[in-house]
Amino acid sequence: MISLASAAGILAAIAHTASSKCLLVHLHGVPSYDGISLYEDLTEHSREAVHAYLRDKFAPVQESFVAQLTSATTRANMTMPRAFPLWIQNTVILYDVEDTVEALVHEMNDIATVVEDGIVHLPSMTSTSAASTPRLDDMESSSVQDNVKDLHADEAWSKGWTGTGVVIASIDSGVRYTHNALRGSYRGTQQRDGSVNHDYAFWVPVSQNATALTPDNADLVGHGTHTMGSAVGSGGIGIAPNATWIAARPFNWVFASGNVNGFQCGSVMCPGCLREAVAVGALVGSKTLWGGSGKGPSPVGGMVKPDFVAPGVAIRSASSLGDAKFMRLTGTSMATPHVSGAAALVLQAYDVDGESLPSHDANWMLSGPSGYAAPADDHNAVAA
Repeated sequence: MISLASAAGILAAIAHTASSKCLLVHLHGVPSYDGISLYEDLTEHSREAVHAYLRDKFAPVQESFVAQLTSATTRANMTMPRAFPLWIQNTVILYDVEDTVEALVHEMNDIATVVEDGIVHLPSMTSTSAASTPRLDDMESSSVQDNVKDLHADEAWSKGWTGTGVVIASIDSGVRYTHNALRGSYRGTQQRDGSVNHDYAFWVPVSQNATALTPDNADLVGHGTHTMGSAVGSGGIGIAPNATWIAARPFNWVFASGNVNGFQCGSVMCPGCLREAVAVGALVGSKTLWGGSGKGPSPVGGMVKPDFVAPGVAIRSASSLGDAKFMRLTGTSMATPHVSGAAALVLQAYDVDGESLPSHDANWMLSGPSGYAAPADDHNAVAA
């Protein structure tokens, strides 16, 4: 239950964000982690070492940027925005930025990119049930789901490509990490005794208290559990059942954005509209584009979108409501993990002497069977 005072504070913060400009200034400089042990010793000492290294690496660069901007705004008789450095990446957040100051920022040296902050909407999902609550089932099955067969993932498995050695990360509403279809592939599950250690496996904001994480509150929405099941779930629901998964739950608030009019050109949503993002559309079955799946061209640069399409209607996957519960959902969010899982199969199949496959090569190989581009009428359909 949200108190009126809390709700008023939340709405005030949203209104303030909407009426003022917040910039994320990404500075040049990418750290090298050589010599820092991240996985051999998952302890407080390891975390402190990483924190100290990143802080010492980025602090001088960030302090120099803030000093230069302060000097420039003072000379121009402008208001210096509030600056907040991020130690985990070489970024400085600027709050309450005036347009004239933003122009100054773009002219400064040592800046990689400048991005305006905004609200991130978790894509809505549609139940295939006529009721308001998705229909659940607890039928454990080893049969491969039709949507998995549509991508020929089972044929890839027969060649030994199941995602082994690949880690898939989810930034979503969380994941029910004890679900029968997901427990074995969770990186936090200790293989010796089956206990759970969330270090370097499940991230939540400090305000959400990771020590209080339980299976029942790890995903209160169900979105993250369902999508992860489609990517790595066992029992025939996941594309890459032997891949390992980790999760981050950054969403405190979820605002439904509604399904788009997929029959309208330029309806693809951002950030999928960006060149750097891989946008995934949803199919009914294996050939027909779902009516709620956005199309290009992108409003940013006029690029062809989506990059890929995959099954996204009535997809059966894991439910966050119980370890043996499954449900069917519809949406582009249901299509996206199919591509993530297919990418894991490609990464394993083309792993040569431990060398990672370049992302552009992975995209090319995913674009059709045997690495050939899919026909235009296949809407860039994915086949593993």
